[in-house]
Formats: sequence, structure tokens, C-alpha cells
Amino acid sequence: MHLIVLSGENLELARLEAETLLRLENTRLEGSYLYCTIPTESMKFIDRLSYTKKLYEIIYVTAKKNLEISLKTYPWINYYEKNFCVRITSAEHYDERYYAGFVWQSLEKSTRPAVSLDNPQLLIEIFIESDKCTVTRLLYQNFEMFEDRKAHLKPVLHPTAMHPKMARALINIVNSNTIIDPFCGACGILTEAGLLGIKFIGYDIDKNILESARKNLEYYNVDSKHYKLIVKDSTMLKNLQNVVKDLTYGK
Repeated sequence: MHLIVLSGENLELARLEAETLLRLENTRLEGSYLYCTIPTESMKFIDRLSYTKKLYEIIYVTAKKNLEISLKTYPWINYYEKNFCVRITSAEHYDERYYAGFVWQSLEKSTRPAVSLDNPQLLIEIFIESDKCTVTRLLYQNFEMFEDRKAHLKPVLHPTAMHPKMARALINIVNSNTIIDPFCGACGILTEAGLLGIKFIGYDIDKNILESARKNLEYYNVDSKHYKLIVKDSTMLKNLQNVVKDLTYGK
């Protein structure tokens, strides 16, 4: 089982993105925590997610009264590489150093353990709620800098461009090898597709706008072999599939 910590900005969108892209099974949402099973073949797509903050593997669940002995007796050497750290998420205060000591006792039977608080190879996080403790290890944390790709920071500004984070989420929800934007403007949405290595086609009636789009794509080193920019009136397009689009004028 896995635990996905979703962004609180838009839980409905965040859940839909994760469920669609990763083809999740056995999902259960509790607040911003999405409990689920991730198929092995979907793990390679984890770093594409935009509205996911963290992903954990659930190692085991135990009663709070059994937490200390479970940490001490669990074979942490199966996960340990270079160093470790223990974090506790709870409404109450817990001494993380105290509980890390039990993990240390488990590890010192097989190796000479080390602790790293800044960049641990094994980050054990314990989620404590009521009388239940969910013991996990961190698999992924999202450090994507979406704010750095907002419209006003690109070489050519387009005032109605969608936020890169939402654009990425919608692309993930469509989950196709090819994306189409029927009136693409300066390619705010399609830039996100290009950065993921997804092929795309952008249409616009204004050839000058498409030149602006090309400059923006070049700025982010999007491979020109992966896309087409075509001058065309979007009202003349028929039978489009895999469309990702925000309405004009920020609607």
C-alpha cells in the first residue's frame, strides 16, 4: 500500500490527476491523504505529478501502544543504505530522537548506522492519529518549480496563459502520447507537455503568435521533433481528441 499526500489547493483535481495517471487501485481519501495501491508499472510516472506533494510506501500499521517495540524489532536493514532519519506527523508533540533510537537498535544488529537530518537516504515517517500509527518510508517528494515557468517569466508573454501547475495536471489527466491545443497562443500549456517528452500539436490563427510560441519552446529546450505548430482557424478543426485547453481571456 501507498500514501500520497495531495496538495490542498484543489483536492478534487489532485486526486483525479493521481488516479488517472497512475491508474490507482483501492483508493481512500482522508483529508489530503490518499491511501492507495500503485501498480508497479505506474511508478515510473510519479515525478510527472503536479498536485502531489509526497509519496510514501506504507511499511506497516500498528497500535500506538505497540509503536516502540515494532520499531525496535522491525528489520530496517532491508531498507537501510547509508543513513536514516525519523519524522513524526501528529496533532500531538513526539520526541523524534527518542523513536529514532528504536530504529537505531534494530539497525546496529547488522551494521553501524548513521543519522542524517538534512538528506537521509531512508526517511521513516510515522503518521499518528488516535490509537493508530502508520509507519512509512518516503519514496518521492515534489520539488518542481512551477512558479519559475509562469507566463510573465517567459521570453514572450501571453496574458491569459494557464498556470503551469494546472496545465501539467490536465495533461496528466488526459494521459495520452499526443496532446492538442486548438488555439495555443504562446504555448503555455504545450510547454508543459514538451517538458514531459509528450508529443503535441498547437494550432492558432495568428502566425505571429505561433512564432512567439516557438521562441518560448526553444527557451525551455523543447525538442522541435516532438511538436508541430500550425496556422489554422480552430473553428475549422474537426474530430479533435486529447485536447487540453483553457478558455480565452482567463475564463
